[in-house]
Amino acid sequence: AGFGAFARSRSASSRAMFMETFILAAGYGVVDEIHQWFVPGRSASVGDAVADAVGAAVGAVLVVRAASALKRRNALSRSRPPGER
Repeated sequence: AGFGAFARSRSASSRAMFMETFILAAGYGVVDEIHQWFVPGRSASVGDAVADAVGAAVGAVLVVRAASALKRRNALSRSRPPGER
């Protein structure tokens, strides 16, 4: 999820990147909880789904920050003369 948003980071806004990453990661967590409902010896839990969503939000923030830092670094390297890169 995060890699797709990160790959498109040059054209995507930070908000769009956060939302895409969060929705995909949190959605995966919900699907995993539903799957666990059908596995013998496992159980689905709303608390686990919430924990997955919190982890997805933290991961999405990290993706947005990494993409932002990469954008700044690339912009800085493009602004330097070729001999200083």
